[in-house]
Amino acid sequence: MKVAFYLFILVLTQANSDDNSKYHSNLIECIPHKNPDNNTIEEYAKLQVVTDLTHLPLRDIARRELISEQNAYYNGFLFCSWKKYEYQTKKGVVVYDTIERSLRDALVSEVGSTGPGINLSKIEAKNIVNHCRNITENTPGRTAIKVQNCILKQIQHIGVIN
Repeated sequence: MKVAFYLFILVLTQANSDDNSKYHSNLIECIPHKNPDNNTIEEYAKLQVVTDLTHLPLRDIARRELISEQNAYYNGFLFCSWKKYEYQTKKGVVVYDTIERSLRDALVSEVGSTGPGINLSKIEAKNIVNHCRNITENTPGRTAIKVQNCILKQIQHIGVIN
């Protein structure tokens, strides 16, 4: 089944990404600097992988780099943005079902919304999330980064980069 899914990924349709979509005003308030300039906004926008599943093509997301867990500002930013998208609770519990749904929808938008495309996307999203499900860290932000890095590695592994 994975082979069939990979074939679907290889015949991706071209989608235009909206570069401004990553600058949602509600996420700018998660940036831990007062009055962030455009460079700072761009720096933090690149940290959003899981939150970008809902509005960027997977091929764009797959080009992102893994995030260091050691940066406290990044940890706080990601925890804040994940709460806004309901990927984590206020107590820092990761809501894997929500991540899986977003990932499934992102995969469907890449391979098409035919019956086989939907079914393969559900299976692959579940496999990716299950691979990353048991990750925990000592802070909610570090947990978010570790889970996100795991998901990003899996997205990159399935070969969505054109």
